[in-house]
Amino acid sequence: MRTRAKELITASEEEQMKLFVKLREMGFKVERIADILELNKEDWLKRRLQSVLILKNFAKPKEARQLIAHKKVLINGKAINVPSYIVKTDEENNIKVLKQTKEMLEYKNKEKEEWVKKK
Repeated sequence: MRTRAKELITASEEEQMKLFVKLREMGFKVERIADILELNKEDWLKRRLQSVLILKNFAKPKEARQLIAHKKVLINGKAINVPSYIVKTDEENNIKVLKQTKEMLEYKNKEKEEWVKKK
């Protein structure tokens, strides 16, 4: 992004706004090119799915990575298995964590039995 921001210094304001909008959707507060150049690694790391799960108290650090790897994290109903996935601000409230419960296991077993009966 830094390289792209440097290229856009001399570009039209319309092209600059496209980048600003994209970064705002990702959750970064940028109003000008200098703001983009000031972004550091920590800012990017805070937007990763693993970090968002920890910040929202869905899981502890190691648990968060494991939940993601085992496809137990849904964003807008879609399983995400990439810990480095950059969470957009509009997706942040649509994160759902599936935890293995006794009820879930019973439901899966019941579903499996019904499938076997149909065959």
